[in-house]
Amino acid sequence: MEYLTSQKYGECQLVTAINASYYYGGPRVDNKLYELLVDLIGARHGSAINVKIAYRVLGLLPVKIPPFYWALRLSLWIGVPVELPIWHKSSGFHSVLAVDTKGTKVRVLNTKAAPDGWIEWRELRKLVKKGNLINVGPCNGWFRAIRKIRDARNIPN
Repeated sequence: MEYLTSQKYGECQLVTAINASYYYGGPRVDNKLYELLVDLIGARHGSAINVKIAYRVLGLLPVKIPPFYWALRLSLWIGVPVELPIWHKSSGFHSVLAVDTKGTKVRVLNTKAAPDGWIEWRELRKLVKKGNLINVGPCNGWFRAIRKIRDARNIPN
């Protein structure tokens, strides 16, 4: 599976949503749709203000889960990717998607902190903790599990 690993504007949440769609086997997002989504969510000249539109277009359902590592590990174990707010020295607050775990590492997408996609859990904890202490960013201190709508009919928002 080939995921998006970079962005052009302030659309890290859009990249996270598209990667979640790809995780579930969704169709490739062509450049025309990508640019349309960038404008619809308000990310061409700033952060993605209304990313919910992209979730609807891509057929995804974001569900808040507690900001605890047991909840993150459980979600990954059952095959549900999780959006995480992180703080990185080169990009500031940033949205990444955790998609897999193996031993002492977790696979996160679209971050310079893990150029090959894999990062040690202890290193990820440092990035997430910093973001949660300030309590701003894409998830406002919560992790967000992302499910396909057809698989998530009974999950509350």
